[in-house]
Amino acid sequence: MRKILLFVVVLVLLISLIGTALAASSLDDVPANHWAYTAIRDLAKAKVIDINLDESPESNKLMSRYECAVLVAKAMQNMDKANDAQKIIINSLKMEFDPEIKDINMSVTKKEKNYPIVKIGGDIRYRFYSNLGGTGTNKGGKSTSVSQDRFRIGMTAQLDERWTVNARIGSQFVSNRTNYGSTSGSNGSSSGETQMDQAELVYQMDPNWSATVGRSSMFLGTTGAISDCTSWDGFTLKYSDNKFTGRFLAYDISQALQGYVQMTTTTNTKTDAQNIKGLDLVYKFNPKITVTADYLISDNQKTNTSNNSLPWNILAVGAKVKIAPDYTLKTEVISNRASHATSVAPKEGNGFYTGLFYKETNSNKPGTYSIGVHYQAFGKDAINNMLMGGLTTSNNTYGVKGWGVSYDYIITKNFQANLKCDWVTPYDTSVNNFKYKPQIVGVFLAKF
Repeated sequence: MRKILLFVVVLVLLISLIGTALAASSLDDVPANHWAYTAIRDLAKAKVIDINLDESPESNKLMSRYECAVLVAKAMQNMDKANDAQKIIINSLKMEFDPEIKDINMSVTKKEKNYPIVKIGGDIRYRFYSNLGGTGTNKGGKSTSVSQDRFRIGMTAQLDERWTVNARIGSQFVSNRTNYGSTSGSNGSSSGETQMDQAELVYQMDPNWSATVGRSSMFLGTTGAISDCTSWDGFTLKYSDNKFTGRFLAYDISQALQGYVQMTTTTNTKTDAQNIKGLDLVYKFNPKITVTADYLISDNQKTNTSNNSLPWNILAVGAKVKIAPDYTLKTEVISNRASHATSVAPKEGNGFYTGLFYKETNSNKPGTYSIGVHYQAFGKDAINNMLMGGLTTSNNTYGVKGWGVSYDYIITKNFQANLKCDWVTPYDTSVNNFKYKPQIVGVFLAKF
């Protein structure tokens, strides 16, 4: 008998839905003969919904879809009071008024948030370089090892539904700094320079479009060969959906250049403005294949020897491909087409990186690890390694090519260790013919 009753109720609802769908109005008001009136009235009589007299369908007042959705939301909250037949009715009402119910839930969620929402975190890093610069003594460079200690703390504050503020400051101590690659300059240690490497305002225009202004950490491309999370000052316009992310960039990178100079020299070297404009594009074909494309050009198309900055007219294309369940391939090809890079040393404006990695690390899962082997070949005018976060082993004055290996391990949650070793030679032996010393980089990084 109970099953027959449920079948009859479902059948009546389906007939009512079909019969009234054709007569449904496109206006906000629900038609007087809409099946929802009867359904809500029956739920109210059964005390599944508690409503006032002026809310009751029996008052013969037409209700908007939003008003009906409010009553349906109340019924959903009291689902435990309903019997099986009434639960079927409530679920049918939910399907009918689902768009309006979602709007109600969103409005309630927004009202419940107390802005600003502030999150604070940071990291501590110890990094050791052997043979920073990697140059052999027959080139005049010093064989040097450098120890680097860094502490950073950052804040993210969501001011309202659209505005977010991100800021981060840090202090860095470097032992045994030297003007590597030169016989001039004396060794020394820094006194712990404090830098603000992030200070940005983010405006979320809609779910897809956003704009950022201020000092930002910029990772570009697939491998970070162009830029790896260094401080750029300027503006980003970003579009993002499930598969595609595109950014228009307009920045001054002098702060990023100065940050590297502070690590490698014993004096406070002036760094001139270096204005960059361009596009950064990322497309995810599927969970296994992601491609990147970048085009960046600098206002200054001449080399600046005082800060070792390059003229930029860079086109880069990269890809990250999961070629097997535990194997990932990363590759990137770069060409600097600036007039200086092509006229002075045509071969030195090109470069590429390819790495094969076994397993992946997860900062939330202790014991996860990744083992990688890579080959790199970058001409001295292909990239500016001051912005790369250590992807290459050498000052870009000479250019490099050669093999390397890496090992990453998650010691405990948010605490990881990295070890990398590179064996490289000059990119073009007709320009520079000498031996680099192997460079080992070890890192311990703890995030909080």
